Amino acid sequence: MTEEGRATVDGGETATADRPAGGDADPLARIADGFVTFDTDWTVTAANEAAGELLDSPASGLVGASLAEAFPNGRRLRDRLEEVRARGEAATVETGDADRDRWLEVRAYPAGDKLSALVREAPESTRASDELRASRRFFEQLHDIATDPGRSPSETIKLMLAAARDRLGVELGFLTRIKDDTQSIVEMVGEHPELKQGASAPLSEAYCRRTVGREEPLGVTHAREEGWADDPAYERFGLGCYLGATITVDGQQFGTVCFADTGHRIRAFSALERSFVDLLTDWISYILEQRRYEERVRENRRRLEMVIENMPVVVFALDSDGTFTLSEGRGLEQVGLEPGELTGESVFDYAGERPEICEHVSQALNGQETHHTVEMGSATFEHWYQPVFEDGEVTHVVGVARDVTELAEHREQLSGLLETTRSLMQARS
Repeated sequence: MTEEGRATVDGGETATADRPAGGDADPLARIADGFVTFDTDWTVTAANEAAGELLDSPASGLVGASLAEAFPNGRRLRDRLEEVRARGEAATVETGDADRDRWLEVRAYPAGDKLSALVREAPESTRASDELRASRRFFEQLHDIATDPGRSPSETIKLMLAAARDRLGVELGFLTRIKDDTQSIVEMVGEHPELKQGASAPLSEAYCRRTVGREEPLGVTHAREEGWADDPAYERFGLGCYLGATITVDGQQFGTVCFADTGHRIRAFSALERSFVDLLTDWISYILEQRRYEERVRENRRRLEMVIENMPVVVFALDSDGTFTLSEGRGLEQVGLEPGELTGESVFDYAGERPEICEHVSQALNGQETHHTVEMGSATFEHWYQPVFEDGEVTHVVGVARDVTELAEHREQLSGLLETTRSLMQARS
């Protein structure tokens, strides 16, 4: 008997959690297919050597391991076996590892809250189709999450992390921001005492310090066996396996997208699984870039609104027919209008008695930038019209009207003073 109740077996004997193999008296040793039993928590309680060969582990190495650790794509397999156990009827499911071209057919037999299974190589015809279906489901899931307009960027990223975490069969998924040699958790799915949303740690104590700047994802299958036992990151976070990739936003390094588990993996992360993480970083990068863009737009709009509200100007926009789609600004007070009052009205109806305005608007709608000064009541406004093109056609016109009444008055006073001075000079001569 070895540590933790695991038995040592030879040949085709069966290992269990509480007894050694029984040689020829052991009926399971004579089963050609792999045989595995699970308890209520999906821990392997017995396995024969045929199962060990299929799962690249001696039978003694399987007993005590979780289903997620023992089988390729174990988390997905566990979810499917959960459904089989809930139905209480025998069923066959497939699982596999595309990178190793290893595909298994699992015939599951539920017995109350436990389950036993026969495991064999899947027929060739089902191998590619199973992984293809799984990959397609994952891509479709990401697409559905990303294109739902009702979700915030934070919600979208969390759902994407959760989908990829489940696809990889690990406990944790998180997005980090790395700045000034500090790692901060921006979004997090899963539970870990040190890895929480908003938590930060020195980059020197994080797994991500070996991830940032890499062109390819960094994968760790068994941290202790791969030289991480004395690493500050392992000492602090205790992650047995890890897969992380660098993420950039607007061409600049932002941080990392990471997936991890406190337990180790029996198999290395496959090339296909790494490609999933690469794809996810592209999706999340786009979401973050879009969020930054929208934040800049909101900030520019806020600044523009402050200018419009506090300066004697009118900002307006016209569609291709000359209908107001925008009319804002404190300058509207000078002509007895409220912000937005002109929206929906034709500029030609509003300025029908002012042919000079209609003329300049028509020029702008025909693609010519133009401006003029016009008196409106007791105020004088300088109008600027800027056509906006799309595919060579004017789609709308944006404009600004500036109250230059005081400037016009000063010019008039200056003109009067010059005329008076000229008259005095002529009189003296």
